This record gives sequence, C-alpha cells and structure tokens, in this order.
Amino acid sequence: MATPTIDITFLEYFSPIFVFVLVVLIVYAMFYFTKFMGSNKTIHWAIAAIVGIVFMFSTKATTVVTVLAPWFTVFFIFLVFLIMAYKLFGATDDQIKNVISHSHAIQYGVFTIGIIIVLFALGAGFGQDLLGYTQDVGEAVDTSGREAGTGSTATSDYTQNLIATLFNTRILGMILILAVASLTIRAMSAPLRPDWP
Repeated sequence: MATPTIDITFLEYFSPIFVFVLVVLIVYAMFYFTKFMGSNKTIHWAIAAIVGIVFMFSTKATTVVTVLAPWFTVFFIFLVFLIMAYKLFGATDDQIKNVISHSHAIQYGVFTIGIIIVLFALGAGFGQDLLGYTQDVGEAVDTSGREAGTGSTATSDYTQNLIATLFNTRILGMILILAVASLTIRAMSAPLRPDWP
C-alpha cells in the first residue's frame, strides 16, 4: 500500500521571497529594539527592506539563510521541549530562569551550538568558493599533480573536503591535545579549597 505524501517542492521557487520576509522582519526587529537608528519606524522599515532586497538577489546569502533558519528553528524547539520537560517535573519559571542566568556552562553551550550552526550555514553558502585547489573541469588534483584519492581535500566537492578535513587524524589529535590542555589549565588555575593543607 502506498503511503500518501505531500509534495511541496514547488515552494522552493518561493525561497527568495521567504528569505526576503525573514530578513526584513529580523532587521526591523533589531533596529526597533536597539534604537540604533533612532525611533523613526519609517527609517527602520526602509533599511530593513534594502537589506532584504540585497539578500533576495544574492544566491549565496539566500543559501546561508535557508540553511540557517531551519537549524535554529529545530534548536529552539528542542530548547522549548527541554524547558517543558523540566517544568513537568516540578521546576518553576524562576528556578529555570535562575539556572539559565547563572550557569555559564549552559550559556556557553547554547552560544557554541549557535556558532556551529552559523559556521555550517556560511560553509554551505560560501564554502565552495573558498576552496583554493579545485578545478572546474576534469578530475581534481592536489598541488603535486597527482589524482585526488580517498580522504583527500583536493576534490571539487565542499562537503567531502570538509569531512575529510574534520576527521583527519592530525585535526582530531590537535582537538584532543587542546581539550586536555584547556582542562589542565582550568584545574591548575582553580582557587584552592579552604580545607587544602
């Protein structure tokens, strides 16, 4: 038995319009709440519309926003469900607010995940252009002229190059050494306990 599905692929043609509306609303909200350009709403709308038009006509900027928006939406929904789960087990709004405002681990964790999402979206939009050793036609070769093999970052596929770079043994070793070093520095620079002899 076939499972009925909804085909919404035609909405891809309207993605520049969705990006335009999203960017205009975000820019207007930033100007409205920060009062960066004064309190004149007409100027806020005009600048927001100009920024939205620039985003709408830039394919790479549109790609960044279309990758960024769903990931931040999923992350926000996950946080809302997490807070609802804590409230289900008896946590009050004041307790949740107190933990979020005083826990540096939560603040840094949310900030780090946000930065990772932004970098991922920027890579999806501009990453392919940043590859210095790709070729438009023919097989990709590395700087020595040999054919690119498995695990090579000399291909013309940005995603493959990124994965090959992140899971390279040298990069993983460097991350491990930096993690151990940061934990060691934190342990050595912590204040002494009152019961320390």
